[in-house]
Amino acid sequence: MPKISILTTLYRSELFVKDFYDKTIDSLNNITDDYEIIFVDDGSPDQSSLQVIELKKKDSKITLIELSRNFGQLQAIMCGLKYCTGDYIFLLDSDLEEDPGLLSLFYKTLNDNKLDFVYGQTIERRKLFIQGFLSSIFYTVFNLLADINIPKNITMMAMMNKKYLTSLLQFTEVHLFLAGLYQLNGFKQKGLFIEKSYKGFSSYSLVARFTMAIDAIFSFSSRPLYYISFMGMFISVSSVILSLVLIFRKFLLDEVLSGWTSLMIAILFLSGLIITSLGIIGIYIGKIFIQTKNRPNVIIRSIY
Repeated sequence: MPKISILTTLYRSELFVKDFYDKTIDSLNNITDDYEIIFVDDGSPDQSSLQVIELKKKDSKITLIELSRNFGQLQAIMCGLKYCTGDYIFLLDSDLEEDPGLLSLFYKTLNDNKLDFVYGQTIERRKLFIQGFLSSIFYTVFNLLADINIPKNITMMAMMNKKYLTSLLQFTEVHLFLAGLYQLNGFKQKGLFIEKSYKGFSSYSLVARFTMAIDAIFSFSSRPLYYISFMGMFISVSSVILSLVLIFRKFLLDEVLSGWTSLMIAILFLSGLIITSLGIIGIYIGKIFIQTKNRPNVIIRSIY
């Protein structure tokens, strides 16, 4: 029988831990009795860890990793992956939005098709207009700018084999975007469309989602820097042409163009362009600055 590692993170998850464990065990019993369940407590402010410790009293195959504070879900996942020892690793959220019962489907798909990695994709569900609109813009912009294309509506739920995991752990970025790393890692992979429920609230605010989107785009593409250069050259060439036109009209046609409005529009446009360009360059420099510090991505407080 293969050994399967189940990995999930905890943040405000105390209401879901018991049900998550029960449903996960039911799914595992259909495949193997050789397993481990790894919970990574990402600085959860509730009693999530205590719930896991209680479960561990009756199941020694549970491991709890407590981080010293909240580092972010993606960082917590990469930390947990380093402790997975199974032949297959099944990754999912603990809030039961993703059904643990899908373990059998992911396992069957991975082995029947001789794949290295299977990821979930949510079937389109009704969203707030602004949320759906921004999500669509993100995937479009990312795939337009980045050197790789990511599938739309990719979820946290995924299954990988040991070979894929070993390769994935070689990536040491500070600003993580797992969907991008999945594609960058390569190997034989496939998406599965899954139903995803909604618990009624999200741990990610709109500002947090926007920040993650910016990090994802600038972490996987340097094209914005090229676009800034091209735009600068275009404006420079345009200004030279416009200057020649004005000189021609002044000395040969004796015409002088006047207009405060057009002058202000030009000044505001160029000022905005300069500030935007400096901001983009600043983001890249900031990422380099953080990466060169070589700080640990997470700090572990204790392991049970």
